[in-house]
Amino acid sequence: MKTCRLLIFIVFTYSNLVSAKSTFLPKTFMTKFTQEYKSALKGKKRKSHGVIEYAYPSKIRFEIDKPDKLIYVSNNKTSWYYTAPFMEGEPGTLSVRKSKKNGLHKFFDSLRNGLKSNKLYKVINKGKMSTIKFSKKMIKELDIIEAHFIFTGKNRNFSSLSKILMTYSDHHKIKMDFTSIKVNLPFKKGYFVFKAPKNTRVNH
Repeated sequence: MKTCRLLIFIVFTYSNLVSAKSTFLPKTFMTKFTQEYKSALKGKKRKSHGVIEYAYPSKIRFEIDKPDKLIYVSNNKTSWYYTAPFMEGEPGTLSVRKSKKNGLHKFFDSLRNGLKSNKLYKVINKGKMSTIKFSKKMIKELDIIEAHFIFTGKNRNFSSLSKILMTYSDHHKIKMDFTSIKVNLPFKKGYFVFKAPKNTRVNH
């Protein structure tokens, strides 16, 4: 009987831990975004607009429409970085690499731990903002020191996320404004695989 009770307790506790890790970051999401950052060359503020699509774990499609068309697609095995041609008729360029466990998809993966302090980061919740301060190990992996999450209301759920402000290891900052967030989308198998358009130079 004691063994049975212990087993039930372990299963119940594990279920709660899994569910706690799943409360903030949805299994999949899509959002439109506006990204603002300072140019490394001239120090001027620049903006870009696009769409992020994500599926846990480590699958992402990051597409910038303006000012220049860029597409980054990554899954657990391969990453593609596509730059569209500036003029019609010219070839686009595509770099294909083995996936690395860093970058934006790794950043979102870490959020499965929720908005509570854990071994990956410390969390400070205040008003409509949650601040995540990454551990030394995560800073080395992500190249991100901290991130501020700003919500539209007091409820800190992913659907009400309006901005993320990220500070990188070299202290440059990026602000991302999110709109039209959709969660738990049924992405088709193979969606996070990039197929090069015709007239594309491919670098492996």
